Amino acid sequence: MDYADIGAAFQPLFDQLDHHCLNDVSGLDNPTSEMLAKWIWDRLKTALPLLTAVTVAETCTTRAEYRGV
Repeated sequence: MDYADIGAAFQPLFDQLDHHCLNDVSGLDNPTSEMLAKWIWDRLKTALPLLTAVTVAETCTTRAEYRGV
């Protein structure tokens, strides 16, 4: 898949998250990395049907991955 297509699908989510308090984002009352990965998945899967996982990294050694249900 073209990275530009992934970027275009993700951009509206990025705009909701970047420089915002995650606790104030609708659906992220408990914005842990695990919950954020699932939140992103739920909003991207329709636009990106080939999506297999969403990974959210807090640091280079700490991350959460969501692979859907």
